[in-house]
Amino acid sequence: MLSSELGTVTWDEFPVAGMDALKNEYVEWFFSAIKTSRGRNIPKDEWMRYLRSRKAVKEGRLTNAGVLFFSDAQAIIPHSGGRIIWIRDGEPVKSREFYGPVWKVIDDMFGELVREFRAFEVIVGTKRVEIMEYPPRAVREALINAFAHRNYTIPSDVRVFIHPHMLVIRNPGGLMPGVDLEDPEHVPRNPALCSLLYDSGYIEKYGYGLRMIREECRKHGLVDVEFKSSANRFEVIFKRKVEELLDDTDRKILEYLINPRRSSEISSYVKLSKPAVLKRLEKLEAMGLVRPIGRGAQRRYVAIYR
Repeated sequence: MLSSELGTVTWDEFPVAGMDALKNEYVEWFFSAIKTSRGRNIPKDEWMRYLRSRKAVKEGRLTNAGVLFFSDAQAIIPHSGGRIIWIRDGEPVKSREFYGPVWKVIDDMFGELVREFRAFEVIVGTKRVEIMEYPPRAVREALINAFAHRNYTIPSDVRVFIHPHMLVIRNPGGLMPGVDLEDPEHVPRNPALCSLLYDSGYIEKYGYGLRMIREECRKHGLVDVEFKSSANRFEVIFKRKVEELLDDTDRKILEYLINPRRSSEISSYVKLSKPAVLKRLEKLEAMGLVRPIGRGAQRRYVAIYR
């Protein structure tokens, strides 16, 4: 709706559902989250007044924001959930959908992503340390932003694409009119929803999300981030700097694997024990740089990153 996009009317404040859609356990979770995140203990007899002040309840009904936060939202807003899609060789190979109130969808999707993230050994100074392939705090912030600022009038869900060297978080609806990617201001498309996310600790500071994502990627050091906005979608693209995870021996193995080789051949070529070579091959396979062929004694490895 044009009026909503220009900020004169907000979609999330419209009353759309009866109070029977509200789930008490979600309300109890919310006020517990306020106490934990903001240090505010709101008495139970004031809960409904507070929800009205936050425009989750209006005219005795749940608003769109209230539906998203306090009900199993997809029964009323079918496209309000999320989806993770795994991509290999440019094609989807697996997907998983996520349902429930918006905060639960965020938590469940982030939990699934963190379980997917691999840890790699890198040398920092004189020490070997493990680092996750993507900065978790930046990914979580991008996921929260996707649900907080998406355009819910577009009938599509929030989607996360996991590529071998890239993670893409995509939400329906571009930036609000007048928002500059390089110097973003807080111009919320869904102010009531943002208030609820702020109260419960999901939004840390208004207008800080994109800056924080950039800063977390800079500190991580092994991921670049790019933002893309169009009329109908916004994307946060995390790209792994694959080469910076490799040492000279890794590169030597990849150069040798222009043709399929057995692990014993690789061990002889790089002058390392077979167990040490297998550990490196496992890492290179996890990074999407090497592909095994065959099984058992006939197993060979070939480079697929060139």
